[in-house]
Amino acid sequence: MGKAANKEGEIAPIEKSHKPSKLPTWDELAARFSQLEPALQFSRIDGQTGAAGEHWRIAGAPARDAEERFKATVNIASARLEQDFPDEIAKHKDIIDEQDPLIRWYKALRHIGNRYESDHYGAQINDDGSSGGFIFLGTISQPAAGSQTLCLTLASRVLTGGNAKIR
Repeated sequence: MGKAANKEGEIAPIEKSHKPSKLPTWDELAARFSQLEPALQFSRIDGQTGAAGEHWRIAGAPARDAEERFKATVNIASARLEQDFPDEIAKHKDIIDEQDPLIRWYKALRHIGNRYESDHYGAQINDDGSSGGFIFLGTISQPAAGSQTLCLTLASRVLTGGNAKIR
């Protein structure tokens, strides 16, 4: 928390909001993802869930800068999603329970944007030979293009008062 002087010269704390007062519109976010698409067109988001925990990573990004800009834009889009569509994300327990805004957006791409493709699954075996549960793997291909599409779909829902279908 920062400090600022009031008119008497006393130092008073400056309150910072955790949420930005003005987030970009869905159309502006779609444009940002569109700008990132050429650099990320061969990228994907790999997801793993199940017995070994949940793990997400971006694979195939040619430049770290493009990946970092994508993640920054995702964080903003995730905040906008939480602000504009609390009822929609509440339909998906793993989205509403997710604290990390980056992972929340990946899960929105999976559930709301229908961009996730399940690839493989495997059985985890404990040292004693007993089952340790299952591990599920999946991919979100072209994450910038998928994010752009999801933003435009959400923009259409805002314009139609929430009546446009997401799926």
